Formats: sequence, C-alpha cells, structure tokens
Amino acid sequence: VIALPTQEVDMIIAPIGVTMAREQVLDFTFAFFYDDSAVILKKPDPDESKWRTYIDIFRIEASTCALTLKSFVRESKAVCLSLLLLSTPGGQNLPYSGSGRIFISAWWLFCLVVAGTFGGNLIAVLTVSKDKPPFNTLAEMASQSDYTFGTLGNSMWTTLFETSPRPEFQAISRKMEGFYAADPTVYSYDPNVHLKRVKQGGYAYIADNGMFTNWLAYNCDLMILKEKFFPAKYAIGLPNNSAYTKLFSEQVVKVYESGLLQVWVKKWWPSRSFCAGSLVTEARTLNLKDVQSAFYLLGVGVIFAGTLLISEVTVPVMRSLIPASLLDIKVVPETIRKAISREDLSKKKNDSRLKSWM
Repeated sequence: VIALPTQEVDMIIAPIGVTMAREQVLDFTFAFFYDDSAVILKKPDPDESKWRTYIDIFRIEASTCALTLKSFVRESKAVCLSLLLLSTPGGQNLPYSGSGRIFISAWWLFCLVVAGTFGGNLIAVLTVSKDKPPFNTLAEMASQSDYTFGTLGNSMWTTLFETSPRPEFQAISRKMEGFYAADPTVYSYDPNVHLKRVKQGGYAYIADNGMFTNWLAYNCDLMILKEKFFPAKYAIGLPNNSAYTKLFSEQVVKVYESGLLQVWVKKWWPSRSFCAGSLVTEARTLNLKDVQSAFYLLGVGVIFAGTLLISEVTVPVMRSLIPASLLDIKVVPETIRKAISREDLSKKKNDSRLKSWM
C-alpha cells in the first residue's frame, strides 16, 4: 500500500481490502470479491476437559441458581410425593397448609425438570461427538486468558480494532498490543507464521474467512468461530486520480456479469476436505475418560467416608485411654469429661441390669 502512492509500483492486484483510510490515498476499482472477517484456531483436545463433564452440563449461572434454591428447601423421602402434595392434607413429610403444599409441589416439579434436562444433556455430551470452541464470540475471546491472538500488521484489521468504538474491539486492540510487547509475531506480515502458531495451539488468528476456508481444506484440526464481523471488499488498487481506474472497473464488471469469477472459483478454489466424523452426527462408544468425573466423585466420597470412619474409631479409643482420675482436672476439656461420664453411667446401668437378671 505504501509503495503505490510513492510510485514504486503502478498498481496492486492482490487481496487488498478497501477502507476509508486507504481511499484517501488510493483509487480502487469495482470490488472483485466480498468476504467476512473471522477467527481461526485449533480445535481443543476434548480429553482435557472431560473431568468437568458433569459440571459443564449447565452454565455456571444456572448451576448457582439451582444450588441456591436447593439450600432453602429440605429434601423429602421420595420424588413421587410431589404428585400427591396438592391432594394430601399433611403428614410426616408434608406441610399441613395449602400454601406450603403448593410451594413444595412446585419445588419438586422444578427438580424434575432440572434433573431431566441435566440427564438429557449428559447423554448428548457423552455419546455425541461435537467440537466445542473455547469461546464463541469476540467479546469472549477478549475476556479470556488462555489464548493469545493476532492479525496481520498494519492491516485493515489493526485499523479496525484501534479506531472502532465497540468495547470488544477496543479490548482486542489493547490485548494484542500487550501480546506484541512480549511476542512481535502476533503482528507478523506473513500469514504462514500465524498458521504455524495456530497449529501449535493456544493461538487464534484474525483475518478474512476466505483464506481460512482454504486452510480448512488441508487441516482437519482447525476450526472457525461462528461469529463473523467486518464485511470487507477487495479491489485493484491504483494511484490517486488514475486514468485507468474506470477502465479496470469496467473490466471487473464484465468478469462479474459473464460468470467467469464463479467458474474460476470452482476450478481453482480448493474444496474443503471431509474430515472423519464431519458428515453425520453419530453416537460413539463410551470409554473410561468419558465417565472419569463419576470416578472422581466416588473417590471424593470414599476419602470423606474414610476420614469419618477413622475419626469414629479413633475418638472412642482415645476416650477409653483417659484415666477416670483426669476427669476432675481442669485441663481436660469439658466435652470429653461429659462424654466419659455418660459412658461410665451407661456401663453402670448395664451392670445393674445384668445383676438383676442373674
């Protein structure tokens, strides 16, 4: 772009985007290509997050809301009681007031809906393969800290993020400046440098969607975010007030009207390869990694149960080892003296009953 105003070159025939800043120093022909901007990154390894399978079924706000509501209501003995609450006048586990029965029945219906939703989503997550990106929008990308991201240096995307009033664009610009201070390759002029970093993982690249479609034809481990932004148009660049701008524009229009552009696209544009599992959604066989969350939950329960068992066995033994003469010493805690006193009293009662029986 800089070489054209200085007359180092006569024209630019390349995928150069048309922007307001460039139109002040260049002339552009009729646009020959339109494309959206997008973000490409490597597919995350699904095995890295499978330990959170049971946690990630609901978003954090939904799980927090359900747990908060649960803390206000005591559990009943059976879920089927919810169907009888409106007709039963009360009982051991049922409130006697009509308002209480309505509230508890509504609570149990809520529990049934949540449990059914959780179970259905859990089945889908465990049995159906689906590529889930670490973030879905530019705003989420700007707020996360696991991935770095970059774009072509001194391009229309750097100008967009620097000058746009949108908060997420401003946040992306600030973060890329911080990334650039530590690693200048985030503003590399070579797309292959960005592609190499994307393949290594932990990096997202911002550019035009058409180039990414070309990359996906040869790389099944890459993915594009669904959110598209900044529709751009590409044209031939000429010096300002060039006499050839109209001539080249007329030829571009003829190419469009004749359908040659679509013919060239079909002939030369690489077709996207069909990766394994990309044609249809299929159920798959579960392995231990898929259900490892259940084993983690079991392990936590075993640890807590074992700790409680040790305390239940150890505390009575420790109490029995304390001499009775120490009960009157003030250094012995009051709770231990009371516990030992109760045990001695129960022993005396049992001895008296045994003697009376004999």
